[in-house]
Amino acid sequence: MHILLDQLEINILTPDNDDLKRIENLAKATGDINGLSPVDLDVLALAMSIDGGIATDDHRVQNVAESAGIYWIPVIGEGISEKWDWIMKCRGCGKIWPSEMDIVSRECDDCGSEIRLVRK
Repeated sequence: MHILLDQLEINILTPDNDDLKRIENLAKATGDINGLSPVDLDVLALAMSIDGGIATDDHRVQNVAESAGIYWIPVIGEGISEKWDWIMKCRGCGKIWPSEMDIVSRECDDCGSEIRLVRK
């Protein structure tokens, strides 16, 4: 049996570019951008644009939602208890990269040690 979407009264929404850019910038500022998928960013931007909430167990999504003032609830787990900011930092020399920068190699170009995502 085929049911048409309009028979179910389902609305398909997409976020506008301004809201998507605001969420991307916020995710860069918190350091979560590299761990979020395009769908994660769309969901966050749409929730912000319609003043809605989201249900998720993804801690990065929860962290950005918290930073954006978007209401969120966990599905199964307890969810985050506080907002965190992240940075990329070398384990050896301590060099820090901007959180929005795409790190191609996980090896420090100064000392060769591992680059890790750490809490600010």
